[in-house]
Amino acid sequence: MAGKSEGNKGPKKAAAGKKDYGLLGKSGFIAAAIIDGMPDGVVLVDMSGKIIYVNKAFERMLGYQADKLTGASALELPTYRKSKDRVKAREYLMRMVEKGGSEHIDMSAVTSDGRE
Repeated sequence: MAGKSEGNKGPKKAAAGKKDYGLLGKSGFIAAAIIDGMPDGVVLVDMSGKIIYVNKAFERMLGYQADKLTGASALELPTYRKSKDRVKAREYLMRMVEKGGSEHIDMSAVTSDGRE
């Protein structure tokens, strides 16, 4: 079928709190299930710097709901403690866009209720 593809926008919230993996398909569903089961907070960001996925551990640890963060700029997350953390994130994103791929990044964060 011809037409304009909307691209992979990641899982969306569905009825009863379940995620709708829509365009991710079966392999995306499996990957998302694995990431959701991880004990570490994980945020997936596309090449334009937009958040496309937040796992359950991130939600639990920091108190931010995935549906409130998905689609926002990773550089505008409310979790940064200091401006130097935002600079670190910007440098990381620029490296990833230039060379492609991904890498692990550790950052301190502020919870939704202001705790560090």
